[in-house]
Amino acid sequence: MAEISGVPHALHEFSQRRLQVVERLTEWGTTSWHAAQAAARKTRERKEYVDLAQLREDWRARAAEHSLSPRELSALLHRTPLHQLASGQLRELAGRLLGPEGLTERRTTFSEPDLVVAWAEAHVQGAPAERVRTIARRFARIEEVERVGGEPQPGRPAFFTTSELIAVRIIGEWIRKRATGSWPEDKVAYRRIRSIVTVVRQRTQDLPTTTKGLYSADRTRLQEL
Repeated sequence: MAEISGVPHALHEFSQRRLQVVERLTEWGTTSWHAAQAAARKTRERKEYVDLAQLREDWRARAAEHSLSPRELSALLHRTPLHQLASGQLRELAGRLLGPEGLTERRTTFSEPDLVVAWAEAHVQGAPAERVRTIARRFARIEEVERVGGEPQPGRPAFFTTSELIAVRIIGEWIRKRATGSWPEDKVAYRRIRSIVTVVRQRTQDLPTTTKGLYSADRTRLQEL
């Protein structure tokens, strides 16, 4: 069980399930992992309704018995000044998330919950949940992010990718067709491909070739254009 700096050794007292398992293991005279799993099953009680207000009072009383009174609890808060990320820092983090070692390092798409997790992790000092969700929603609407797949449904969140990956994929398809001699017949499509090449070149003069995933080979081929 993890401990918190400044908190007395009281957390174990609040883990009643752990105490029950340890007591059963002591009775059995073993500490193996399989025995611990069996003890957890044997000591699991049927869940019952509890009065939350009364439960909180019990928690406070038990905490006070282990040197964790309301005064000590209050002293644990605000020990480090909270610094919210400035606009410049948010832009820098957004660039990292869009980069080859960001959201698409291992997969070519990312979900809305992935965005929330990524931005929550970026706030190393923590941040209000609504602020994290707001930043994630705004990030999903920037020009460099494209939504893919169908409309989000209950239990099926929206998925996104980066516009660079889409551009590289289109260019890769064109390169493969050019290699086989099947150039695009449509002049409009041809001009679109060339414009994508120009945009991608403007965004980065040295496209990374170490990105893992579907598009790494296409990124390498793009250097030849």
